[in-house]
Amino acid sequence: MAPGSVDDRTRVVLANAVYFKGTWATQFDSTKTEPTEFTLADGARPYVRMMKLRSRFAYAELPDGSRVLEMPYAGGELRMVFILPDAPDGLPALEAKLDEASFARMRAATREVVLDVGIPRFRMEPEALALGSALSEAGMPLAFDPHADFSGIARMEDGLYITDVFHKAFIEVNEEGTEAAAATAAPMMPRGLARPPRGPRFVADHPFVFVLVDERTGAVLFLGRVADPRRAAR
Repeated sequence: MAPGSVDDRTRVVLANAVYFKGTWATQFDSTKTEPTEFTLADGARPYVRMMKLRSRFAYAELPDGSRVLEMPYAGGELRMVFILPDAPDGLPALEAKLDEASFARMRAATREVVLDVGIPRFRMEPEALALGSALSEAGMPLAFDPHADFSGIARMEDGLYITDVFHKAFIEVNEEGTEAAAATAAPMMPRGLARPPRGPRFVADHPFVFVLVDERTGAVLFLGRVADPRRAAR
């Protein structure tokens, strides 16, 4: 949580967390990871550590030029879906139309093929996000109102209300697989207070989206974007 979000007026902190560590069903060979150009949205081309392999995966080339790759984890219950727009500056347009329905259509278009794959190594641990305003605007304003009724959680003379909600996430993708974690906390207080292609290829050499999916339920466990793997790796 953000510094100062809990003080002597706080009475309750509601928290939940999820942790995942998965191994790719087909792992990358670390000896083949090599510096490769990655084109940023502004046209700059820094070198990043690109993991490479050739194997069979679910893959699709969409009408708008975007490409989709699904990489399963050992056990088959989870997989990472990578979505690569056609152009280095195409991430905003992709994100603007990416919703549950369009994501389902993208996945439905994939077919099992043998292809060359290149994914940059990356690690993300952004600052904690305050979500109170967004959640209030999304339809739960009463929880943040000093007159909220949380008597089912704790009966206090002054009552309780949520002051804010903080979300923190971490994810790392490397040759072996993926490690990720996320936690959400809600403190409460009293009211009064590009190279030429060689057959099918999916090389994420410019900004892309990644989605960690639970195949059993269809739930999206993690969703993120990589605009610059050098920054993501720090």
